[in-house]
Amino acid sequence: MCAAALGAPRSDTEEPALASSTLKLGIAAQRIVVSVELVSAAASQSVSLMIDLAAPTVLALREDVMQSLKLAEGEKAISLVAAGGFRSSVPSAQLERYTGTLDLKRLSTLNSEVLDYRPLAGALGIGFLRDFDVVLDTRARILKLLPRGSGKTATGLVRSVRVDREGRLYVPVTYGAGANGELLLASDEYDSRVDASLKLSEAPVSLVSRSGESLDLSRHVALRPTHSMTEGSMRSGVGLLEHFRLTIDWGRKQIALEETSPAGDLTADKAYFAAETSTDWEEMADFIRRYPQSRFREEAARKLLDGRIADNKDTAAVVAAARIYLEAVPEKARPETALALATQMAVNYPERVSQVIGVGEAVLESAKKDPKALERYQIHRLLGTVRLASGDIDGAWKDFLAAVFGLPEDAQINLSLARIYERQGRIGRAYSRYQLTALLMEKNSGALSAAEQTEVKSALDRLRSKVSKHES
Repeated sequence: MCAAALGAPRSDTEEPALASSTLKLGIAAQRIVVSVELVSAAASQSVSLMIDLAAPTVLALREDVMQSLKLAEGEKAISLVAAGGFRSSVPSAQLERYTGTLDLKRLSTLNSEVLDYRPLAGALGIGFLRDFDVVLDTRARILKLLPRGSGKTATGLVRSVRVDREGRLYVPVTYGAGANGELLLASDEYDSRVDASLKLSEAPVSLVSRSGESLDLSRHVALRPTHSMTEGSMRSGVGLLEHFRLTIDWGRKQIALEETSPAGDLTADKAYFAAETSTDWEEMADFIRRYPQSRFREEAARKLLDGRIADNKDTAAVVAAARIYLEAVPEKARPETALALATQMAVNYPERVSQVIGVGEAVLESAKKDPKALERYQIHRLLGTVRLASGDIDGAWKDFLAAVFGLPEDAQINLSLARIYERQGRIGRAYSRYQLTALLMEKNSGALSAAEQTEVKSALDRLRSKVSKHES
């Protein structure tokens, strides 16, 4: 990012944007997003970008998106283009690779319709937004970018803010019985957070203007207690911004908040935050029973499952938790989640055979509900491997047969079937599977280890003379 005075716009030879623009925004994956066209000299791509009010970056993009733009050596900038004539240049030197924790490809798939099939490509930070005075209205679904110092009168409660060296905005707040603190203006997650040491589960948190006007933020969101906060005592989230129109005046170092939607029922959120601080995982089960429609259902179900696995509960309890978790996962994500869960159990807890098989069978039921999902066959392969290792030959054979139906060119599955047939004395079938495995090895030399490849060749030599003596 170019060096700039505190809170000043980016310094660059390119024109930053048109005089005034209104971009359409939305809420997807619990983030504020805008739809734009990224344009380089050689390519363009329609994408969705998250708005990150706490990131000092200008524009951070996924690695594959950066590559798709085909930036030429020496290319000075790319353009952001949006409906209504908006166009802004971002110098190549200010492009960064997205390094956040979100799996943007997965979120793009799960939210494809909401995103109008424009993939989540990265994030716009305050390094970009500080070129403009900003009006962000999630209720009206608009982001207005105005010339800095345009003189537009902000509506709502106006408050001076502190701007740190990276351009982040800290809003003075009062809480509890009149103590003072700061709220970092952020939008990189949905929940608003508070330092757990402040113990503000029920205490009000308010903005107070110089004229004495007060706005109780804690009526609109439950603050999520968090340990070891490093940036102020509180941090806003998208959930808070859904209730207000936010105006940022960089020149005056002021923000304005105007209520656009009434406060909702925060009972479920507060109950979840209380359960989250408990050391008893079973409180998560109680929370799910009491609030089955809560937005925290999936998160609570995962914590319940992880807790039961960590405590090595009996197989029935772990399997029940696995079913609760998969029911809470979005339908689109269930097959891949089922496979990931089965794999996690097999890799991390190989000694817990009954738990691994129980969870595997439970998640298989979920994966089978999508007839197009290949994950069902991969779960069968995993279960076959576990059963074979535990000595359940017949069970392994059934799983590998089911797996090979959907993954006929999987060398590992065919090798496992060959081994089973040989152990069963079904020499003809074993020989045929070894032959097929050898053909698959020729297609893909990396499909099997060197030892396994030697095993296949030795088996073919060993069984060739016996095949004519046995019926398949």
